[in-house]
Amino acid sequence: DPVFRGYLERLMRDEIAPLLPPAPAVDLPSYQRTVLARLANPRIADELRRLCRAGSSKVPLHVVPSIARARALGRDHSLLTLAVAGWFRYLRGGDERGRRLVPDDPLAERLQKAAVRGGTDPRPLLAESGRFGALAADPAFVASLEQALLALDRHGVRATLAAGASEGRLAA
Repeated sequence: DPVFRGYLERLMRDEIAPLLPPAPAVDLPSYQRTVLARLANPRIADELRRLCRAGSSKVPLHVVPSIARARALGRDHSLLTLAVAGWFRYLRGGDERGRRLVPDDPLAERLQKAAVRGGTDPRPLLAESGRFGALAADPAFVASLEQALLALDRHGVRATLAAGASEGRLAA
């Protein structure tokens, strides 16, 4: 899917790669192409449920530190923040067409209640999850997460990803 591919390309190139320590033995562009090829492989066909499984441990381990580092360095993190917003949106238990989603996570019941209660306000879920450290109290991060949630609700996933991939800024 060109929209998802564009989002992932820009996420890896512009937001994740600049945060990585130098690794002279690694050809980063080649690695990124390999990741994109794997994700595009129809024989693998990852399902949303598997990709989101145990998000309460994956997001804090893989995404939160990158956002914190980007903020400390004054770097853009809008696409990383959009990934968190996507997880928050998923935790509400329904897609944009009204189909039911059942989060597969050990904390699903607790987190889903906070996600539904908060809607586009990320504060209840940030507080309930307890997995965002100082970011949960960072007004600028909370505002950018809220803007991403609003964009997902108002414009849908595809349009929000396309906007983020093309310019890196999300319009609520």
